[in-house]
Amino acid sequence: MRRLGGLRERLETVKPGAEIVPGVTLVDTGGHTPGHVSVLITSGTQKLLIGGDVLTNPIVSFAKPDWRWGPDVEADRARRPQAHA
Repeated sequence: MRRLGGLRERLETVKPGAEIVPGVTLVDTGGHTPGHVSVLITSGTQKLLIGGDVLTNPIVSFAKPDWRWGPDVEADRARRPQAHA
């Protein structure tokens, strides 16, 4: 936040689990990078998870969930969100 300079007063921080607007919720997917969140969009019975880079490689992340990827800051924690995604 300190790098945002004059924007700081105009921003509102939110935590995982927060519903930003109806049907749009932040999901904790930390591990790859500290504080990483994904966005869950819900409409009726339909759901869409926008995971950003939580899946570093869509094929390997599912086929070999125990493989570690270099940039994962907390590798053990990073595997948990990948498994849920």
